[in-house]
Amino acid sequence: MQELMLAILVWIGANSDFNTKVPLPRVEFVSPEELQERSGLKGINVAALYDDDTKVMYFKIGFDAASTEDSAYLTHELVHHVQFENKIGYRTCSAVYEKEAYRITNLWFVSHGLSEPYSKEDIVLWSVCPAEKD
Repeated sequence: MQELMLAILVWIGANSDFNTKVPLPRVEFVSPEELQERSGLKGINVAALYDDDTKVMYFKIGFDAASTEDSAYLTHELVHHVQFENKIGYRTCSAVYEKEAYRITNLWFVSHGLSEPYSKEDIVLWSVCPAEKD
């Protein structure tokens, strides 16, 4: 997994302005129930989660590094790790970081011959903090 994370960090660096020469986060594999509980998102199928306090990425048990979809989840969470390691502003809500993470995730899919799974409209919705939606 470390080799894959290092390769993805190089790829993120080539496709963003982030400094990706950062320590690797820890990775833990947990049940879907624990992942959902940790995320605080009820009734949503959560595939992965990054905890910026502990610098741990959580993935569902059964994560398949050879899968383009699962490696896209890894890419997305590594973007969050890099954002925090680069100290990209203080967040008032986690949505602040989603726009760039989803942009890079979409690019990951396209670079692997697949279509973008996240629409621009969805990304805008997911990257706006509740106070900004009024």
